[in-house]
Amino acid sequence: MMIKVFFILALYFTSLWLYMSRCTWWSALFYGLVCSQVGVNIMHDGNHYAFTNSIFITWLTGHALDLMGSSSQVYRRSHNFGHHSCVNHFELDRSFDTTFPYMRLHQNQPRKWFHAYQHLYALPLYTMVNFGDLFGTFDEFFSMSNYPNRRAHAPFSSFLCHCLTKLCWLFWAVLIPSYWHGYENIFPVWFLYMTSFSVGYSLFFAVNHWCTEAGFSDNSDVGDQNWGVL
Repeated sequence: MMIKVFFILALYFTSLWLYMSRCTWWSALFYGLVCSQVGVNIMHDGNHYAFTNSIFITWLTGHALDLMGSSSQVYRRSHNFGHHSCVNHFELDRSFDTTFPYMRLHQNQPRKWFHAYQHLYALPLYTMVNFGDLFGTFDEFFSMSNYPNRRAHAPFSSFLCHCLTKLCWLFWAVLIPSYWHGYENIFPVWFLYMTSFSVGYSLFFAVNHWCTEAGFSDNSDVGDQNWGVL
């Protein structure tokens, strides 16, 4: 596990430097795909407390998500509690709220006419995932909108740290490359980085959660199943 961390982080800082210094489409693609691996292979295990029995290393690896401009605190609340405590449950799992009505991922969601074509527009839509993950955390930070666990309270100091990570991400992902290469040159490169990051990140979760073999539930049977069964 630690060898994997060092290898992926070495790739991360190498790809970040190439992205900032070269400002090319291939450097943006490389950086985005490496970022998705940081999320899948480091952040995910860290925030699930599944990386190591060391509390400090687990905390550190979970905060790899903050390294990429998002929020590990929001992730732990919305994903660990808001999703894993009620997996694929129509009323309780908040994961279904984030994509509807654009994507219909649960059999109990109403079917719109355009859902017949979602297999065609799903991949282009998944290129936008990282935009919501980066900029949608401000709303979630104070509301901690994850049912049935809405009792969380985020101290103001945590919110300041949250804003600081956003500024750091903005500094190395946008401002430095813009200063070196000009904003008109960095914008399409930045957009490619965001979309490649989104695809590499979202497809990993989609194939594990929302497939025809997955089980789905609603309030009619929730009383007979504990969270482990779900």
